[in-house]
Amino acid sequence: MTTRTMICAVIASTALMGYGQPSSGEPMSKEQESQLQAIAYSATLAKFVSTNSLAFAAALAPVVRERWLKEELSLRVEDVQLFLPDFFKVAYTYNGSIAEDTFCFGLYNPFYDHMLLCKAKNLQDTKIVDYKWVSGSELRQDPTVPKYPLATGTSSVETYFPALLKTAGDILSAFNRAFVGPAPDKAFSSMATLDKVGHDRLLDIAKLRAAQAVKMTGDKSAYGLATLSAAILADGNMAKESFVGSDKVTQATVKTLDGMPSDVRRKFRAIGYFEAQDEKCVLFYNMEMPTFLTLAHTEDGNTVRLGMFDMRIADGWEKQVNR
Repeated sequence: MTTRTMICAVIASTALMGYGQPSSGEPMSKEQESQLQAIAYSATLAKFVSTNSLAFAAALAPVVRERWLKEELSLRVEDVQLFLPDFFKVAYTYNGSIAEDTFCFGLYNPFYDHMLLCKAKNLQDTKIVDYKWVSGSELRQDPTVPKYPLATGTSSVETYFPALLKTAGDILSAFNRAFVGPAPDKAFSSMATLDKVGHDRLLDIAKLRAAQAVKMTGDKSAYGLATLSAAILADGNMAKESFVGSDKVTQATVKTLDGMPSDVRRKFRAIGYFEAQDEKCVLFYNMEMPTFLTLAHTEDGNTVRLGMFDMRIADGWEKQVNR
């Protein structure tokens, strides 16, 4: 990893991981330098595999690479061929403490509520020496399975997003409790990997995600909403048109978009779709600002409403809007 790559990754990750940066002018300790190296590694890996999921195997040490390749084949069953590309596309990184050149990090996708937990060694030539799939329920030590990954039966956007935000925020808190402070080897071994039931549930979510994508592309009004919303996100002038909602949430999003460089705005991509009552809702994600996720929805088929949310803050829908 080059120094330039590392710096770019650190800028995008450090403050959001809960470690912070030393005050201006103060030299970093060896421990802080190591932590930043680990954060840079996991953030860069996450960004790389988001567009090339097969390349994850290259990050694995030979001792676990063969196991990964076999398990990867088992995940490519009917209807879930796109599971890994879909999972990695929106995978938030979480980093634990370092001890004797060993650290753990997790790639968590809130729409699956599962984490690919990795244990890595050697900061200079980092390799992942072990991994396991862990459910969000296991991380939170809560047997309750969130309903939001299914994206069905939700009464409205106003009930979908608070659950999504809270669950993602709970994961950050749970991960920090388990991996920030405790020894990496002990913390890694304490997490139970998926059993057969858990593995099947993960594949069921993958199948549902694929079905949602098929429905959106096959529904002219839903596809139209996605196309129009992407254009609004990309073009500052369109964000001020009459068909863009005047509600507080939408206007706060438009204001945020106004402050973004145009090349960043153009990189929003649709990554999810669901329907609730009469609403059609499309979720967008942007790798250039990976902690934020944008929602576009319409109830009447004419007015597009937008919302932008920081997935690392679990302070609820209203506080997200008003902070």
